[in-house]
Amino acid sequence: MTPAKSKKTPKDTKSINVILGLTINASQVLLCKRIEKELPDIDQMWEIPGGKPEIGENANQTAIREVYEETGYTVFAERYIPFPFIITRKYDDFDLIVNIVCVICHLSSEQPRVATNDKKIATIKWFSFDEINLMNVIAGSREFLAWAIQNIANVKNAFSSIRHISNIVFENIDHYNNNHKYYLSPCSCAPIAL
Repeated sequence: MTPAKSKKTPKDTKSINVILGLTINASQVLLCKRIEKELPDIDQMWEIPGGKPEIGENANQTAIREVYEETGYTVFAERYIPFPFIITRKYDDFDLIVNIVCVICHLSSEQPRVATNDKKIATIKWFSFDEINLMNVIAGSREFLAWAIQNIANVKNAFSSIRHISNIVFENIDHYNNNHKYYLSPCSCAPIAL
């Protein structure tokens, strides 16, 4: 008698959209330090403010709202960074596809910063383009910052191709908390002026 083969049930696949608001002011970018104790691979790392769109919101509206909620700054949306970033996270019972789009924003000069109480934000900080350490930035923000460093600030650095960026993304994986992550970041862009 042969033993019965165990059948694996197919995993569910879930998908979410995330919009980031890369806020630039006087050659500096605004980043948030994340508090995420249940996800140690991103806890205490820097990220671009952002989140999921609310019903009826377009990407510009989401970026403006998320920057305000996470940092207290009022911004206006200018344009999109010309590529999406997609992460597939594999969990025990489902796969989560995270589609990330980044909107370049600027401060509204007439509005002062308002205090916020976001429990997932440890601190916010303005960074000059040349002081950003991309190894301290979470995947999904890192790729957009690398693009901005080269294409907006025109700073030449080690990221001469998207392959270099992808290699850095994979160095930051915590295999114990998230078995597999796949990153896709196709990008070939010409520099643009502000």
